[in-house]
Amino acid sequence: MPLNNCNEAQLCAVKHFQGPMLLTAGPGSGKTFTIVERIRYLIEHYKVEPSNILVITFTKAAALEMEQRFSKAMKGTKYPVNFGTFHAVFFHILKQAYQYQFNNIISEKEKREYATYALEGIRKEIDEAFLEQLFSEFSKVKNSVGGIAHYQFESGFMEPEEFQAVYIKYRNICIENKKMDFDDMALQCLELFKRRKEILHKWQKHFPFILVDEFQDINSAQYSVVSLLAGENKNLFVVGDDDQSIYGFRGAEPVIMQKFLTDFPDAKKVVLDKNYRSGKQIIEMAMQVIEQNKNRLPKTIKPGTEKEGEVVWNACPNKEKQYENLLIKLKQYQQNDQLKQCAVIFRTNRGANSFKRLLQKEGIPFEGKLQENSFCEHFILRDIEDYIRFAKGEATRERMFRIMNKPSRYISRESVGEGEVDFSRIKQYYRDNPQQIKNLSKLEKELNELKNMSPFLAVNYIRKAMEYDQYIKEIASKNGTYSMEEIWEIAEQIQMDAKAYRSTEEWLLSIAERRQNKISQKTENSENSGDKDIKDAISVITMHGAKGLEFETVFLPDLNEGNVPYGKLLSREEEEEERRIFYVALTRAKRKLELFYVENEKEKPSRFFPFYSESTISSNSALSRYSSKASATISYSSSSSMYSNSGSALTSFSSSK
Repeated sequence: MPLNNCNEAQLCAVKHFQGPMLLTAGPGSGKTFTIVERIRYLIEHYKVEPSNILVITFTKAAALEMEQRFSKAMKGTKYPVNFGTFHAVFFHILKQAYQYQFNNIISEKEKREYATYALEGIRKEIDEAFLEQLFSEFSKVKNSVGGIAHYQFESGFMEPEEFQAVYIKYRNICIENKKMDFDDMALQCLELFKRRKEILHKWQKHFPFILVDEFQDINSAQYSVVSLLAGENKNLFVVGDDDQSIYGFRGAEPVIMQKFLTDFPDAKKVVLDKNYRSGKQIIEMAMQVIEQNKNRLPKTIKPGTEKEGEVVWNACPNKEKQYENLLIKLKQYQQNDQLKQCAVIFRTNRGANSFKRLLQKEGIPFEGKLQENSFCEHFILRDIEDYIRFAKGEATRERMFRIMNKPSRYISRESVGEGEVDFSRIKQYYRDNPQQIKNLSKLEKELNELKNMSPFLAVNYIRKAMEYDQYIKEIASKNGTYSMEEIWEIAEQIQMDAKAYRSTEEWLLSIAERRQNKISQKTENSENSGDKDIKDAISVITMHGAKGLEFETVFLPDLNEGNVPYGKLLSREEEEEERRIFYVALTRAKRKLELFYVENEKEKPSRFFPFYSESTISSNSALSRYSSKASATISYSSSSSMYSNSGSALTSFSSSK
C-alpha cells in the first residue's frame, strides 16, 4: 500500500503492529491522518479482522469524523471497525452484562432532585451555580482511583465532612433507583472486569487491537478499564499531547501519559513533531510559552511548512480601547468577506458572550447563538436592576428588601412597613438612632441621583459610589459558590452591556426581552448571531471550545493577569493547566495571531507572555526585546474611546459497516 504522504514519524506509527505505543502528536501534526492510516495498514497489510479493532474517542463528533475519514481512505468500502466514545463503549459492555437500558441513565432533572434531597439538613440555599460545582466535584471523586474514602476535598464551597456525607447519600439514592451517570459507567466497567474475569476475557478477545485518541484527556478510571481491556497482548496504541491536556475539571490527568510509559515499559514512543498548521513565528512563540511548564514530556515542535506566520501584540490603555481596536480590525475583514477565516477566542464563556452582544450592536455576524439565560438571571444583574427600578419610581416593599442591605446598612424589614416605601416613615422608626437616620438620608440621596443617569453611569455609580462592589466582594469571600474572578467578570460584563444603550428604559427593556427569549434570542438575533445561512461570520469561542479547530487568523483578547491565567491564587498544577489552555488557543492560528491586553497602573499583562517579569512591564521596552527575538509586529493603542457617546445525551457506539 502506498505511504508516500507520510513523514518519517508518521510512517513509524502507521507501520507499528503489536505491543503498546505512545504517539505524542503536537498541534497540526496530522494526528487523525496517522490514526486512519494505521487502521488501514492493520487491515490491508497485517490482515487484522476489522471487527477486532476498537477506536475510542472522547466525543461523538470526533468518533463520527474519524469514521468518515476512515471510510474516505478506504474509498467507500465498508469495514466493521468499531468507533465510539468512552461512554458509548462502556455502556455497550454494561448493557450486555446487566441488561441496562437508556432509562438507567440519570437525567439532568433527576440529578438535581437527588442532589437537593441529599442536601436536606445540610444546606438551605441551593442555586444552579452551587449544584454545578457540586456535580463537578462528584465527577472528580468518581474519576479518582481511591473513591470518596481517599478523596482530598479542597474546593472550599462546603465543609469536607458535609461534602462526604452528601456524596454518599447521593450515591445511595442513585443505586436505590438504579440510575447511573457517565462517570459511573467507567467505575461499573472496572468493577465488572475485576469481579467477572470471564467477561473481561471475552472483551479482550473481541478487541485485541485498541486505539485511543486524545489520550491526554483520559482520567484514572477510564485508563484502568482500557488497561485491563488491553490484556496480555498489550496492543494498546494511544495518541495524545500532554501539552494540550485542558480538562482537569472533569478529572483528566496529563501525568497518565507518563504513567503509561511506566505501566508499559516496553512501549514504543513516537513524536509527531512537525506542525503543518501554523507559521514559524506562531510556533516559536507557542513553544516559548509551553516550555515554561515543568510537568510535561520533553518535546520540540518544528514548522512543517515554509510559512513564516505573524504575531501581533496589541497593548491597550484600557479594556474599552482594546475592544475598539479589535472591532476596527474585524470590520476590515468583514469588508473583504474574510470573517469566516477568523476566530476571537476568550478564556471564559462570559467573555465570549459579552463580546457577541457587542458584535450584534456593531452589525458584525458571528457563529453560534447568544447564551443569555445565565447572564440575565444572575443575581448581580437582578440587584442592579432593582436599584435602578426603585430609583425610577418602582419603590415597592419587595424591591426595597432586595436592595436595602446590599451593602449592609442595618435596615430592618420591620422598619419598612406596608405599601409603597416611604423614607420619612423609616426615619421615624429610627428616630432615636441619629447614625441610622444619616445612613437612610444618604441612601435616599443616592437613589435620587441615580434615577436620571445613563445606564453605564448608573451601573458604575451603584458599584462604586453606593459600594455594591464591596457587597459582592464579601459574598465571594464568604460563599464558596462564587469566586472573586467570576464576581468581577459578571459585574464588568453587566457594565459593558449597559454601555451600548442610551437610556435605562431601553436597557431594562432589552434585558426583559432577552429573559423572555431565554437562550437564543431567536427573533432579535437571527441577522447577526450566527445563523447557518450567513456565509461570512466570525467564530467567537472559548479556549476550551477551540480545541481541535484551526483558523487563518486568531484574535486573543483580555490577556491579563486574573483572566489568563484565570484566577490568582493558583497551585502549580492549576497554573500549568492554565498555560496549556493558553497554548491550545495560540496554536489554533495558521497565518496570523493577534494578542490583545490592557496595560496600565492597575492591570498587568499575563504572566504567560514570553517577556513577562514580576516587575512592572514597560510595553515598548518589553515588546521590543521580544520583537527582536521573534520578529513580532507591535501595535500600541491610543486612549480614545468609541464609547464616549454612549448542555448531552449518550453518544452512540458505532461500527463502520
